[in-house]
Amino acid sequence: MKNITSYLSTDKIAILTNANHDKVIDTLLELLKPSEKIQDHKKLKELILERENIISTGIGVGLAIPHARKDIIDDFVVAAVLIKNGCNWNSIDSNPVHFAILIASPQDTHREYLRILAQTVLFWKEVENRKKILNATTPEEIMKELSSIQFELN
Repeated sequence: MKNITSYLSTDKIAILTNANHDKVIDTLLELLKPSEKIQDHKKLKELILERENIISTGIGVGLAIPHARKDIIDDFVVAAVLIKNGCNWNSIDSNPVHFAILIASPQDTHREYLRILAQTVLFWKEVENRKKILNATTPEEIMKELSSIQFELN
């Protein structure tokens, strides 16, 4: 079993007090700037925004998962932002988003990609997991909680 923290590190986690949707997306992408796994950062931003324009990635209960799967990405990359005061994301439940986790992967990783997305959603649906993330004050605390998200890659 793999864990989402295989692709995430504390330097790819930010905590913001106030932010709007655009600021959160920009922060997520900025966290990934140093990654050599992304061949074209400008294209990744286009893909993320294109996906947001099709339908909001705000899945409800305060979570958004902007995501992309394309050949400009060499391996899974993940970044996360906790928004303490929440922000409007046009979520399916109309509630503000407090946690956004960007997941991007190569084009040929459909099965693995869906497993990571599904496991992240299942993790977030548990009230206790949400509370721990929302009460976190450091990237290390967030990383510790996310370490329980496990999935099989095969």
